[in-house]
Amino acid sequence: MSPSRSSHPADPRARLAAAIEAAITAQRSRTLGELIRRYPGLSRRLLRRYLRWTAGAARARPADPDALIEAGEAVLHWAVSQLRPDRAPSLSDIGRDAWLDLPAWRPMLAVACQAGLVQAPDFRDRYRRSPGESAVDNLCGLWGVGSSTFYRHLERGKQRLVEILADWPPTVPRRLALRRIAQDLQLARSAVPDEPSRADWHRRQSNEQRLAGDALAALWHALQADDLTLFLTVLHGHALELAGDAETDALVERFSARALSPRQRIGLLLARATVYRHRQAPDREMLMLNEAQRLAQQHDDALQLGIVHGALGKYHESRDGDRAFACYETSVSFFRRAGADRDDGEATDDTALSAYVTTLVRLAWQYVLRNDPRARAVLDAAETQVRERKVGADVTGMLEQTWGEYWRRAGELDRAIAAKHRALLIFERIGDRRSVLVTHLNLISLYWEAKDYARAIEAAEPIQRAAAAGPVEPAILASTHINLGVAYFWNGDADRAVAEYERALDVALRADLRLQANRAHFNLAELFYKRFAAGGERAHEQRGDAHIAAMLGASRSEITPAMVDAARKLKGEVLGTGESSGGENRFVPMEAAVHADAMTEIVGHRSLLVLPVPPEEHARARLAIVAAYQAISQAELQAAVAHLEAHGLMERFGAELVRLRTGAGHEDNGRERALSRAWIDRATDLLPEERRNAVLARLLRDGAINKSGYAELCNVSPATASKQLAALAERGLLQQTGKGPSTRYRLPG
Repeated sequence: MSPSRSSHPADPRARLAAAIEAAITAQRSRTLGELIRRYPGLSRRLLRRYLRWTAGAARARPADPDALIEAGEAVLHWAVSQLRPDRAPSLSDIGRDAWLDLPAWRPMLAVACQAGLVQAPDFRDRYRRSPGESAVDNLCGLWGVGSSTFYRHLERGKQRLVEILADWPPTVPRRLALRRIAQDLQLARSAVPDEPSRADWHRRQSNEQRLAGDALAALWHALQADDLTLFLTVLHGHALELAGDAETDALVERFSARALSPRQRIGLLLARATVYRHRQAPDREMLMLNEAQRLAQQHDDALQLGIVHGALGKYHESRDGDRAFACYETSVSFFRRAGADRDDGEATDDTALSAYVTTLVRLAWQYVLRNDPRARAVLDAAETQVRERKVGADVTGMLEQTWGEYWRRAGELDRAIAAKHRALLIFERIGDRRSVLVTHLNLISLYWEAKDYARAIEAAEPIQRAAAAGPVEPAILASTHINLGVAYFWNGDADRAVAEYERALDVALRADLRLQANRAHFNLAELFYKRFAAGGERAHEQRGDAHIAAMLGASRSEITPAMVDAARKLKGEVLGTGESSGGENRFVPMEAAVHADAMTEIVGHRSLLVLPVPPEEHARARLAIVAAYQAISQAELQAAVAHLEAHGLMERFGAELVRLRTGAGHEDNGRERALSRAWIDRATDLLPEERRNAVLARLLRDGAINKSGYAELCNVSPATASKQLAALAERGLLQQTGKGPSTRYRLPG
């Protein structure tokens, strides 16, 4: 039966049946390739939708001349294999019972043997076949049936082939089976000799498919290579593309079912969290992150805890800036505990080092967003790691991104724009689509701040094109609409600005992005207040008030203190009845960033000192300034103590701590100085200076110490600790309370 255009049936299933008949005949005579070349148009119509799986699992690209022939061969093998009752993606490994005694297998075997895809084994105890015997006679002899029965099985098999090929799109198990068939055929053609060679072949294919833009095929080959590092690289690097296909979940589940170490399992959980983030499934994303954190805590793995807290920070960035900031700080502390900042530390592999530098960059970004000048120190630390150690281009691009925002807030727009364009070149080179979009987003705001509104609007075009072509992360899309609205606003097009702000608000509210929603509310309020100031139309004032009310009604986790302050002042500033806050995107002094509340209080009291008020008001202001500085001193002292304890440095720095305590403005500093002198006079022979000061610092902090605590602090045995504590009590330096395990030693009086 020829699949010529004149004999091509009108009914789709009849067309499929004719094509199947022609393919089976051609395969039996080993002329399937010639058939496809003879009818390229018809073949492409029938096979092109399978190319993404056949070409992705094999060597040929969809545009290659041989891709269609390889697809035809793979689809025929695959469709016949799907007739197997066990649905195994193979035409081999068929057991004796299936060949001889299981009728459910006979349609598949009839088709496979008739097409010459398989040959029946020689079961001499059941049937002795003649030399050159046809497949029909061979199977009739094995099954003990006549030829009419064989052809009934054959026709049933062909009918089921039509059903399989007509069922579109294929289920995920069928897609994976097609990939397997195409891969096995290619490996047979390439004559790859052994398992190690196969693994290398799959790694090469994975990298080639990534460059070709087929992330699913790259993920498939990484799985076949049993290379988790490569698998996670593909999953993380192409999460946006992979998030839209259920095949991704099947591949991840197959890797998850393997015997993995805790670190490997954590890596897989984090990669899955990234996929769920791109699917806008925050509950599932947090479930993955929490499970990863539980595993890392269970094994007390500082390095993995650093990585997990970095991922948690990323989760909270668009939801709760303070929690994101805390997560990044915690992440850095875990990384440093693991030695990530040292060449001899645990985090010497590329993945761990990249995660550490990524967290540094994101922490710097959080400082930048707070106009906190500590951003510079964190950026310099990240720059050192990038310069001195091997870090991926993606991390270098992130660093350039953050430098760009830093220079913007430092008022150096030329340096900011240059840094952003360096980042853009890096991201375009490595094919990081999301980061390319984010960089264009940043360039919008930089150009409108530089009053180059045409280039600001132009910078938004790649994001708009991407959104028209497929899904774009809601946070990026909402921020793009906001930045574009600002550009239109300053370019004098208020109507388009309102439209962009309202689009941003709609995207943010639908995606539960509260920070972006509040930015949109603020910008809309500002614009409507300006319209009210210009025209006096009451409706504009009311709309502005409504947007400010929406902001001020948000919970603390959804809005920063700076945004609350700006919202409260906005109406007065726009209408000329209040002071302009100004400089909201410029760095504040270091101490104002670290001790914001106390420094704000100090500034307020100092302002009072220049006013002609009664002397007692000046006195109260001066005393309040002293109290605020004492509060800062106390907070710094507590932070120092916590750091010394966390790193086991109490003994080494005990003397300095006692000196600071006795001179830090405590109400009982006279008593502490007296205690220090007494311990110097009566305990010098018993304890060296460092241990003496460490014990005294612990007693001043906790009020008491027990035998085990003393032994650990002074690095002595419990017996020695007991003797020394008793001696200190006899000398009047300590007072013993309690008995047995409850025994404690306190300072007298």
